[in-house]
Amino acid sequence: MLSVVERNNVKAESSNVPRLNMNHGFIKSIVRNQIDRDEYDKLVSERSVATSYRHLERSRKTCDPLLLYIPPHLRSINVKTTKNEENSNVKNEKEKLRKEIRQRLMEQMAKEEHERLQMTAETMIPSSVLVKRNADTKRHSDPATITATPVRNEPLFKLNIRGQDGNPVEQIVHANDNSARVAKALTQQLELTDNQCRLLRNRIEEELEKRLAI
Repeated sequence: MLSVVERNNVKAESSNVPRLNMNHGFIKSIVRNQIDRDEYDKLVSERSVATSYRHLERSRKTCDPLLLYIPPHLRSINVKTTKNEENSNVKNEKEKLRKEIRQRLMEQMAKEEHERLQMTAETMIPSSVLVKRNADTKRHSDPATITATPVRNEPLFKLNIRGQDGNPVEQIVHANDNSARVAKALTQQLELTDNQCRLLRNRIEEELEKRLAI
C-alpha cells in the first residue's frame, strides 16, 4: 500500500512523462494511412456482401475509439478533464478524416467500375424505317388511334456488354422492355455491382428514348 508521500511522488513523475503529440505531421500521416486502409477494407467487404446477398440488409455497428486507461491513484480532476477534451478532439478529427477518405475511395471505386463495364448499342431497326412506317400508318389509319411507337415486342437494338470477367454478352432490347428489369437480369448474369447496375439501366433508358422519340 502506497503512502501519501509516495502517491504524490508517483503523480509528479507521471505528469512529467512525455506524451505523443497528435498534431505532429508524422503522427497524422500514420493515422491517415491506417484509416485509409480500414475504410478500403470496409468498402470491399460491404460490396462483396451486397453482391452475394442483395436481398439482405446488414447494418454495421461503429465501434467507439479506445480511450487510454488511467489507474485510480494517478487520476485527478484536472488531468481527467484535459484528457477527455483531447480524446474528444482526436475523435472528431479522425471521424472527419474518415468521412473524407471514404468519400474519395467510393468515387475512385465507382470510376473503376465504370471503366470495367464496357457497353455498345447496335441498332436493329433504323430510325428512318420507323419514321416511314409511322407515316404510312397515319395515311391509312384513323389518326385518333395512332401511336408513334414501334410494334409491341419489336427488337430495337442489341446491347453488347463486356463485364468484369472480359467475356462479351449480347442482349436484344425490345420496344416494350423495362430498362430496370433488363438491367437487373444482366446484373445477376454478369455479377455486377449496384453502381454498375445503375449505369447499365441509365444506358438502356437513353438508347430506348433515342429510338422511341420519333
